[in-house]
Amino acid sequence: MTRAARKRLGVIAAFVLFWPVALSSAAAESLKVVYPTIGATATPLWIGKELGFFKKNSLDVDLVFIEGSPRATAALLAGSVDLIMGSGNATVQAVLAGAPLTLVSSLAGKIDYQLMVPAEIKSANLLKGGAIASSQFGTSPDFAVRYAMRKLGLDPERDVTILQMGDQATRLAALTSGNVRATILNAPATVLARKRGFRVLVDLAEEDVNFQQSGIVSTKSFIKSRPDTLRSFLKALMESIHLFKTNKEKSLQVMALYTKTKDLEALEEGYQIFAHKMIDKKPYVRDEALRPILDQVALKKPEAKGAKPSQFYDNQFIEELDKSGFIDSLYRR
Repeated sequence: MTRAARKRLGVIAAFVLFWPVALSSAAAESLKVVYPTIGATATPLWIGKELGFFKKNSLDVDLVFIEGSPRATAALLAGSVDLIMGSGNATVQAVLAGAPLTLVSSLAGKIDYQLMVPAEIKSANLLKGGAIASSQFGTSPDFAVRYAMRKLGLDPERDVTILQMGDQATRLAALTSGNVRATILNAPATVLARKRGFRVLVDLAEEDVNFQQSGIVSTKSFIKSRPDTLRSFLKALMESIHLFKTNKEKSLQVMALYTKTKDLEALEEGYQIFAHKMIDKKPYVRDEALRPILDQVALKKPEAKGAKPSQFYDNQFIEELDKSGFIDSLYRR
């Protein structure tokens, strides 16, 4: 065989070898997905992007950070994004207001937040009359603050002033500067707070509170018009959750990239809580995780009293993946 012929054969072989990849790349469907928090709960989304599970399922996913579930929900309703990771609280309130949204997967069905205070605050009475740093009203951190206040015997509307202070880094900075008496945090920020001398006054993770902290939220029109796209996305998400639960080294690398922290202790705590306690292998949205949200919302919105949890979620796609044996097959490998 001549040199020119070998070269042509090599070109043909390379084309044949990479042709399916090229086709897959050309056929990849664009999808814009929002995550509203820089916390460990978003790790499966980050893994799907960084480790190629979305691409493997013919999706070109653009992950966008928009702080706070209410803002993320507004972007979804405006049609500027396709799917969001949103809180159950924000979703319930939007649906009660008439928004055509639904949860299609859980990411965390329990609440893991800790109420952090300076070392000298030993009791709830020392919080009275003070300011508490929270996130946007209607978010999971906001629910956690109010739940923690009631757990301590305080009225969140009268005994303290709850401030909307932004993300965890901003809230921790407010606590460090002394501008607030307490704030609500979850891992890995909780580790950073402890290293600065703050202590846990209420640990909601230890309370084992059912609460739809986060999940994948879709519009009903998206489900109707692009069901196969949603199936592909959730299939990739199941693969990402599997890797999160079974490959700590790669998961920590992805978490470090997105959280921009090199503190291994902080990353480790976030990993252990979310990979093994908060995120289920089969992330169904469950009634018991939505009931406490409806109870909380009903305090200000009477229409929530007669609502049923099933009005706010659609498990059909997770159920398909489960009944097909796909999810179980990931953990048998």
